[in-house]
Amino acid sequence: MVLGALIGAALSCALGALWYAPVVFGNAWMSVTFPGKSARQIQASGSVGVSLGVSLLSSGTLALLMQCILVNFFKVDTLTEAASVGFGLACLSILCDISHCTFSQRSMVGFFIDHAYDAVCLVIMAVSIVYFNKLGLDIPIPVIGGSGKKSGL
Repeated sequence: MVLGALIGAALSCALGALWYAPVVFGNAWMSVTFPGKSARQIQASGSVGVSLGVSLLSSGTLALLMQCILVNFFKVDTLTEAASVGFGLACLSILCDISHCTFSQRSMVGFFIDHAYDAVCLVIMAVSIVYFNKLGLDIPIPVIGGSGKKSGL
């Protein structure tokens, strides 16, 4: 069941485009993340394309890992449980990173913008995964180099 994970990853990326837009949190985030630089200067550095690629790969991988955690390990079957687990994972992430933020003297404004985004994304991914899992909707994954039958392992 990867459809929910893929949709969750796509929603995460769409939310990122809105979240970091200049009219939402983008200007505040840019001013603390790249002090003294304009959007043009950052785009001219050539790192934006690589960053977007890493973001897409990261979101997809995170969603697939969350699929395993929610469905296989925690056996989550309600949307409320999914949202709770997503929020709980976000809290763990915040607690892991906050000491790094303070020691490296990163901006707390940027920290909260980034981690609030992460929290919303984790909740969206978790709910999407459980929702589509409950519906039984999925996309077929072709089996490469085999008969397609499970081996019982």
